[in-house]
Amino acid sequence: MSNKTKTTVFKFSVITCIILAAALIQMSRMYFSARVGMPVGSRSNAQSHLETISRNNIKADRKAGIVYSERNGVKTVFTIDPKLQSIAERLLIKYDPVVGVFAAIEPKTGAVKALAVYTRKNADLVSAYPFASFLDPIARNSTYPMASIAKIVTSAAAFRLGLSSPSESYTCTGRTVVKGGSVSDAVGESHGPITTSEAFARSCNSTFAKIAMKIGRTELMREYDDFLFNRRIPFDFPLLESTAAIPEGDIGLANTGAGYRGATMSPLHAALIAATIANGGKMPAPYIVQSMMSGGKVKYRAKRSFLLKSISEKTARQISEMMVSTVHQQGCTAYKGFYKNGRYTAGDARVVGKTGSLNGNDETESFTWFVGHVQNENPDIAIATMIMNDGMWKIKAASYTGQFFTTLANEKD
Repeated sequence: MSNKTKTTVFKFSVITCIILAAALIQMSRMYFSARVGMPVGSRSNAQSHLETISRNNIKADRKAGIVYSERNGVKTVFTIDPKLQSIAERLLIKYDPVVGVFAAIEPKTGAVKALAVYTRKNADLVSAYPFASFLDPIARNSTYPMASIAKIVTSAAAFRLGLSSPSESYTCTGRTVVKGGSVSDAVGESHGPITTSEAFARSCNSTFAKIAMKIGRTELMREYDDFLFNRRIPFDFPLLESTAAIPEGDIGLANTGAGYRGATMSPLHAALIAATIANGGKMPAPYIVQSMMSGGKVKYRAKRSFLLKSISEKTARQISEMMVSTVHQQGCTAYKGFYKNGRYTAGDARVVGKTGSLNGNDETESFTWFVGHVQNENPDIAIATMIMNDGMWKIKAASYTGQFFTTLANEKD
């Protein structure tokens, strides 16, 4: 064989290999797309379309179990569960808070199953357009004070560093003095001998101030970074960054550890934190658009993924177990929201969580939180409720969440 012929054969072989490799890559992409639901359209294009959707475009097909919109020839199917969304909206209308948000996320996928939003000013809109309140940007507003939900982050940092454990013993005198001030428990309450787990369930501020002082400023801020504070979280709708900044001095660190200062968050981000605990420490990437179709063809399909491993599986399990007492132990902060005359009212769902409460800009304005998950995955959701009240008190977040699960249990098909 001549050198020229050899060269020609070699070139032909190389070209053939390139073509075969390209074909194999394309086949693997098609297979992977079918397996995990890769997007078939860009998220930016999907977001541009979402900006044109209004409340009157939203419809629900209860039989199919979907919430969707039809606009400009595009059918958008959302991840919202119509039953969960309906219950959440109806309860918000019933209790009429100044602002109320209920968010539910499927921990394993990041799919938003409910995102009910209510404001007293826009009450008529929630009633007139059922299932559509998830379009309200209030759920994605990150200006709400984190309050004692911060104790989740403080606990995670202490457990990661080996500086505390759920069974670690402390003494609560009702007040912890540090340089620059002191951190007190509600109404000067003194818990006496108390473990970390009990302090978590009873929301003992003075104990968590002590834990924060052991952790230190740098490591506590690292924990907030791991939970994606001060970072943009990708979502189908614009989602404002939750913020964390520890004020100067020992008193700033102590207050942040207890939840008095330092961090604000969106209800959607709060539900993601709960999903992280439920999911063994992995934070799912949230999404609310399942698919978009036009002309009978899929233009966009959601991609499921995880944002990062925020905490270890062991730490997630420890925090989840501490959340049990918050709800199920008499005298703890969420017990009255889920138990009536000693009887659990939330049906088959074993709900666990953490409460938070903090006054706002004046003495009549208050924020309450309940953040947690269903431990037996019935249903498989992580949740966050944020209720802002004024002097006309109606309901707190823990009681609202208890009412949600009671209603869900009573309305089962």
